[in-house]
Formats: sequence, C-alpha cells, structure tokens
Amino acid sequence: MMDPRKKETIIQKCFGITGWTTRRGRLSLQGEEQAIRKVDNILNKLVQDLVEFIRDEQ
Repeated sequence: MMDPRKKETIIQKCFGITGWTTRRGRLSLQGEEQAIRKVDNILNKLVQDLVEFIRDEQ
C-alpha cells in the first residue's frame, strides 16, 4: 500500500498548478512558458515517484 503522505504529495503536485493567469483569466506568454516548465517538472517528478514506488513494491 502506498504511504498516504506520499499519495497526498502526488495529488498536490497534480492539482497544485496555479498562479499563471492574468486578471482577465488569460495566460501571458511568459506565464505560459512558466506553466509548461512547471508541468514538465511535475510530470518528471511524478514519473520518478512512480518508478520508486514500483521498485519499493517489488
């Protein structure tokens, strides 16, 4: 079974993507680039966590 704290962290990483929209709700170009980079970092971390989790379960 997965550690609940780790599960919570993964959920936060998935849904904690905020803070790039302008007041009108549109992404600025710079904000878009930051968003893409942040999503990329989150996905990389999730993959690492998944690989570690699978290793731990074996």
